[in-house]
Amino acid sequence: MIQAVERIRERRTPVAGCVAYRLESGDTGRAAWLNVSRVGAALRLGRYLRPGKRLCLRFASPLPAGGTVELPARVVWCRPVAGGVEFDAGLVVRRDTPEAALAFAALGYAAQRRANVSPQWTVVRQREDGMRFAHAV
Repeated sequence: MIQAVERIRERRTPVAGCVAYRLESGDTGRAAWLNVSRVGAALRLGRYLRPGKRLCLRFASPLPAGGTVELPARVVWCRPVAGGVEFDAGLVVRRDTPEAALAFAALGYAAQRRANVSPQWTVVRQREDGMRFAHAV
């Protein structure tokens, strides 16, 4: 018997709320956040999106300055939810500009605060004098 195994490469944090999206074709829609990681997000939508499809996510910025954030993304996987009316999709989010990277990171940190999840730190490198450089995951 073959079992499907979901590979999780990054820590995921549950997120609540809605996000708007626009496909390259111009079609638009709304989705619900499921979770975010350092490099991507999972959404629940009312339609199937083919893996490889490019889209733009639009949501309220979690930063104190507020405003709206638009981030380009690409669909990695999409599968129907039980019942077949909705679909869950996994996305890789592009953070090409400093503003996009900051807004997406703030979304993840805001979700962690709401879930009372403290970030985990991974040591990236250590200098000879013992000073360590790390990043949150």
